[in-house]
Amino acid sequence: MLLSRIRPVLPLLAVPALVVALGACDGSNIADSVTERVIEAAASEDVDLDIDTDGGGVTIKGEDGETSYSAGRGLPDGFPTDLVDLVEGEIGMSVSTQNEQGEGWAVSVQTEGGDVQSVFDDAVARLEAKGFEAPADGTMMMGEMRGQQMQKDPWSVTISVMGQDGAIGVQYVVVNGTP
Repeated sequence: MLLSRIRPVLPLLAVPALVVALGACDGSNIADSVTERVIEAAASEDVDLDIDTDGGGVTIKGEDGETSYSAGRGLPDGFPTDLVDLVEGEIGMSVSTQNEQGEGWAVSVQTEGGDVQSVFDDAVARLEAKGFEAPADGTMMMGEMRGQQMQKDPWSVTISVMGQDGAIGVQYVVVNGTP
């Protein structure tokens, strides 16, 4: 039954909101421990959850791999800075994941100044300088949003650039397809 497959995952969807809510509470070490145990029990016996309310991060480890989430703490561990040159700006959200199929990262960067097209052009040029190439059908433009897929075997980087409230956000999704 579909509901029985979804139910164990539902508590994990509440993790980011729970981290924020508990971060505002006193005794956050106690809250961390209790929250971790409740979510681990609800998810499965093979899940280890680590919540860092002080630093704003969550790490979930299971038999299939590991995923870490953070907000405003810089680049995730293992991010290939030698291979992926990000645009200048402030790191917002970041995610890293590893499993038997490879590893990947998602990073958001908030920039100031410029326009969507110039930031997009800068992001693409930085990856091209590192040897990435754009496939013929890898570009997307919709209004004030720009997207580009870049490849350098076995790596793939997808860039999304959007303007909002006078700032420009750049989202990178980086995948290493080598297990």
